[in-house]
Amino acid sequence: MITVVVANRKGGVAKTTTAVNLAAALAGAGKKVALVDTDPQGNVAKWFGMPEESGIYNLLIKEQYVGDLLRLVPSEKWWPTPTDGVLVILPGNIRTTTAGVAMAIDETPSDILRNALSPLENSIDVVIVDTAPTVTELMAKVYAAGDYVIIPTATRSLDANGVTKTMGDIAALKKDITLQALCVLPTRHVERQVECQENLIELQQKYGDLVWSPIAERSIVSESPSFGQSVFVRAPRTHKAVREMTIFAGQVLTTLQTRGEL
Repeated sequence: MITVVVANRKGGVAKTTTAVNLAAALAGAGKKVALVDTDPQGNVAKWFGMPEESGIYNLLIKEQYVGDLLRLVPSEKWWPTPTDGVLVILPGNIRTTTAGVAMAIDETPSDILRNALSPLENSIDVVIVDTAPTVTELMAKVYAAGDYVIIPTATRSLDANGVTKTMGDIAALKKDITLQALCVLPTRHVERQVECQENLIELQQKYGDLVWSPIAERSIVSESPSFGQSVFVRAPRTHKAVREMTIFAGQVLTTLQTRGEL
């Protein structure tokens, strides 16, 4: 089992969009995927039209068994054709904030989340963790549980600051974690806007091969949650948004397989 964290200190950069559609694509490729929501907004459950729940709070504070907290997402919500893959979610809600506060007060061990997820080792291939754009005790536990981090960043002015801050947060915890950067993913990109193109070039100059191909700003992606669907269900297979997400997910899958992780 491999754990991939989707994180950025900056809000509005398509973290949940990235996490949800990556999870859908990997499950569509036949993997068993658990999507964990650590954002108090509970947007993962909302995306699929499912109830928000105190998933992380019950897992880490009430110490409930992770298998009892996972919720199966019907495949018709995330993949358009039959697949052997499975997608389950650990829903979040506002009590996620309480979990972070409680862990800070009690000085819980850094590996609490990793240990809580460990029973999934033989039943789940990939855990994807969606995160909030805040620095909390919970976020430190998320980083400690992760094997790789994907940092989505919009290509508008000032958005690159979030990448720098996120990299700094990870570096500050290096003695306690083994998290590695998988990629910086340019999102909400508008190719015809000079601002976006210039910021993309700056990202590539600063982070080199760590910067993957951009995901464009497309209305069909942003409207997908309103229909309770991944972009793969919402849009035709030939749509540019589907092609871009498929390429991105394929690169994630290939990279992890090449490194012997899957």
